[in-house]
Amino acid sequence: MTEKLKPCPFCGGKANIGYGRIKSHEAIVTITALCSNCHIGIFKYRTQENEWNTFQTEEEAIEAWNRRAENVDA
Repeated sequence: MTEKLKPCPFCGGKANIGYGRIKSHEAIVTITALCSNCHIGIFKYRTQENEWNTFQTEEEAIEAWNRRAENVDA
């Protein structure tokens, strides 16, 4: 079961998992988390030029979205 998404850290809006496809690569499904109110989203840092900056699973997107500055070890 997937973990619940926290509210948007910017506006407090409801967050959702978003899905899409890369137009030039129909087989590639993109997954990210985004706010339904202010439309801010979260993406992965690209380490290679040909790497897509979306998550491979819902769980990865949820974990990244729910991570807040106060959750990170300094």
